[in-house]
Amino acid sequence: MHTLTYQEFQRDAEPIFRQVFVGPHDTEPFQSHVEDRIFLYLPWGGDLERNDYWERQLAEALAHAAQSIGDTGSYLAVLWELSKEPVENGYAYIPISELADALFYPSSPHGGSKQVWEQLDIPINLAYCLCSTNGHWGLLTTLDEHGFLGGSSEFMQAVRSYFPDIEKEVLEFLHDVRLEHVHEDKINISWLQQVLSHVYGAKTAQQLIVDSGLV
Repeated sequence: MHTLTYQEFQRDAEPIFRQVFVGPHDTEPFQSHVEDRIFLYLPWGGDLERNDYWERQLAEALAHAAQSIGDTGSYLAVLWELSKEPVENGYAYIPISELADALFYPSSPHGGSKQVWEQLDIPINLAYCLCSTNGHWGLLTTLDEHGFLGGSSEFMQAVRSYFPDIEKEVLEFLHDVRLEHVHEDKINISWLQQVLSHVYGAKTAQQLIVDSGLV
């Protein structure tokens, strides 16, 4: 892995990001041609053991799927278009062979972590984007504890094959949203319908919301 200057990111990586994402939107980030999509739930608090499991599985699934379709590298940008100024140390090239450790690697009391956040010396809970260098897939996280993964059918099939539980993340998210609003008679879910429709289509989005008990 090596860091990129902002100028290098603009030249080499940002055009690839634009192939996958319209921008770092927290509701409708994907370009229309990215047809296979998954909603991700990325809570910072709560059950830390559960969070570690999901983060590790996601990191390993991304690396496995990328290798299976012949990808060799990826670009990462922290706070892409969310900061008025370029983020210092916020851009990197990560070989796929190092991707799983870069995204999830337990910190050592002796130092020497391989995790990208520690190598870049930036907080772990900042929103970021990750794309393969050929634009086959992209991952985007938001500041609201959720994210999006989308890409080619071949890549996404490989992700699901390695990590079948990834499809349950949206259910976990809806469950927690319901708990947060358990004492409210009526919940404004227009934003939720927009997000889920962008990922799953309007019909499936509505069914997910109904099944969760939010309406």
